[in-house]
Amino acid sequence: MRASLLEGKAKRLGGRTGDVLPLLARAVELSAELFDHEQSPKLADAQIALAECLLDLGQRDQAKALLAQANAIHASHKELGEHYRKPMRDLQARFALLH
Repeated sequence: MRASLLEGKAKRLGGRTGDVLPLLARAVELSAELFDHEQSPKLADAQIALAECLLDLGQRDQAKALLAQANAIHASHKELGEHYRKPMRDLQARFALLH
């Protein structure tokens, strides 16, 4: 799961969005299987990365649904570190610019 997520994030930063979607989708799928799908910050991290990719591809509705799921996980973890919080804020800011 972690390898798919890291590879997907790296490729997305390198501008290879088309290659990224299957990797990040797999990372979300594996995270949901491995962790408590309602509460895992690791699942939220994968969902945020996939939502970023979907937004890059113009798939706003799917990205927004993932953002909502990740936001619910974040809301249940008040103690999350900045390495989890910053990607969420960045994605929320991207959505704010779209409206």
